[in-house]
Amino acid sequence: MLFQPATLRKLIHGIPARSGVPLEELAEAAGKGYTTLSREMYPTDHGAKLGLDTLVYITARSKDFAALDYMETALGRVAFELPRAAGLGRLHQSMATAARECADVLQQLCSDLADGKLDEPEQALQEINEAAQALACLRAAVLLEAKANHAGSK
Repeated sequence: MLFQPATLRKLIHGIPARSGVPLEELAEAAGKGYTTLSREMYPTDHGAKLGLDTLVYITARSKDFAALDYMETALGRVAFELPRAAGLGRLHQSMATAARECADVLQQLCSDLADGKLDEPEQALQEINEAAQALACLRAAVLLEAKANHAGSK
């Protein structure tokens, strides 16, 4: 996909409407005045620039990831929300490890297939084995958590 700055500016401009969070609240979250942020988010006002830090603040407050999703797509990347928990117990650590290992498999395959053929099948199989091991650990952690929850409910 070819990156179009005008598309990104329109997505940023639409954050308040899509998220339902008023511009006033976004400005407060970003530590900016309403008028300043309004100008920075307006897609055809090239005199005012929206900083990356400001985009992070308004994205966090609005929970509208359309602009971020667009940038990821344009760069051939993808992101997903990580689970939040008070402390990283065994289950959450296993989830994070499994997610990372599965992402490594996809990254390896995408790199390897860039020329249209599978050049390094041994490396791909190694990544798949590591992901399978991480998923087995995650399965064990889920079973332990379920068993602990069941025992605690008696």
